[in-house]
Formats: sequence, C-alpha cells, structure tokens
Amino acid sequence: MLKKILPKETAQIGASKFHLVLVGCGGTGSFLAGHLARLLTGSVIGETIEDVLLIDGDSVESKNVGRQLFSKHDVGKNKAEVLANRYNLAFGLDIKWYPDFLTQDNFSELLPGSNRSHPVLILGCLDTAAARKIILDKVTDKWGNPAWWLDAGNGPSAGQIVLGSTGSIEKISSGIGAYLVEYLPYPPLVFPDLVNPVQDIEKSLSCAEMLQSEEQSLNVNALVAGLMAEMLRLFLTGDLSYNIVQLDVSSFITVPNLVTDEWLEDYLSKQSAKDLTPSLA
Repeated sequence: MLKKILPKETAQIGASKFHLVLVGCGGTGSFLAGHLARLLTGSVIGETIEDVLLIDGDSVESKNVGRQLFSKHDVGKNKAEVLANRYNLAFGLDIKWYPDFLTQDNFSELLPGSNRSHPVLILGCLDTAAARKIILDKVTDKWGNPAWWLDAGNGPSAGQIVLGSTGSIEKISSGIGAYLVEYLPYPPLVFPDLVNPVQDIEKSLSCAEMLQSEEQSLNVNALVAGLMAEMLRLFLTGDLSYNIVQLDVSSFITVPNLVTDEWLEDYLSKQSAKDLTPSLA
C-alpha cells in the first residue's frame, strides 16, 4: 500500500498551518532558508505555514563566505539574523530569528506550543550530536508537545534526510494498514549515530574547514538543502510517501525510502519499548 505522510488534520492544503523552526543556519541551513522564503512566496504552500523562526548562535566568518550562503558584507553578523533580514527585505516576509543556540533551557520558550491545529515542524540542520540530543529530549513527553522533525546531516560527499514525529512504538505501529501515516520514528531512532557524542569527539574539522581543505564537496550542503526543501514541499502538500532520503554526491545516487507496511513491520521487529526508552532518557 502506498502511504501518505501527514497529520490527519492536515489532509487538505490550508486546513492547518505549521510553525516552521529552522535550527542551524550554517552549511545546509543557510541554503534551506532561501528555499523556505521561496516556499512562502512562490506557491500556495505558503498557506500551510503559520510562521518561520531561524535559530543559530553563530556569527558569519570569512571562511563561510562562498561556501555557505553569505557574503563578505555579512562577516561578523549573526547568521540567523542575516538570513531573516535578507529574505524579509527581498520578499516582504516576516521571518523571525533568534541569535543564540538552542538549549534545554530556552527550547520551550522558543518553540511555540504545538497543538492539533498548529503543529510544530522542526527543521534540523545541525552538525553536532549534542544539539540533536537536545531536540530529541524535548520532543518526547518531557516537552509535552507533539512535533514533527525533519533532520538533515551530511559528511564530505554523502548525507541523509529523515522525517519523524514520535518515539512511541505503539504510535508507530498504528500506521500499519493505514493510508495516512501520522507517526514515524524520530530521526535518531532510525539512525542512532545522530545522537552519538563519540562522533563529536572524533570530528576534528568543521564543514567549513573541510571545504577549505577540499575534503568536502562544495555542493553537498546545497544539494542536501534542495532535497530537504522538496521533501518539505511534498509533506506540506500531502504528497509525501517516503520518510528517508539518502544521497551520495560522488556517485550521483539518491535513494528514498517509501513508507510501507513492510518497512514499518521490519522497523518494529527490530525495536521494542525497552530499546527506545533509554535513547529518550
């Protein structure tokens, strides 16, 4: 059975509006911000978006210019503020920004309380396990508000994009036999390494530094952002049927994972409440 992924209350465009929160405005996030601005102005998809908030505590450095979507004029300024002001001015939008990092303490303050008529959709463009762990901790019952989470990550030439909405096996299992799938495992529950702090310790170079040393493709972040934006567009129009996209720039391979009963059953057969609970603690 070919399934569609969306909250049941948003089966029609405009039936509900999402709060979009972009966390991380660097390598991938700076490109994704432009796509969000275009979605807001270039199609009826704008009707499905209540508001957009950009979050990042970093300032633009000279090494970011040309590799991320910043200019020499932006050096020294906050990344989230630069992007929000740029697209607000260009398209007459009202994108908000927060010039600091997302933390356990400010999470509930920054992210609007989600409800069935105005759900939250977190767009994660982060490069540390610790930052993803903050989101994972908060989107569970500890925060108390259900949220969708579309996460993107990449290495030198490959990456993945994952969409999820729950950490509950019972809720995930409800999608078996259903046409509309409202519950999918959060990104770190599909790829546990996303919240593995060992990765951060072993990682010696940032994305910008890898680009400078030519260890990372100049285009991988832009390509990931483009695929992420298309996945978001399909989700907002109710036409998304896959929850994961994996890509390899060096070999020009892109592999989507269709959400089927077979995939859900296979995933659930490898998981249990005992397996999931520790990762959410």
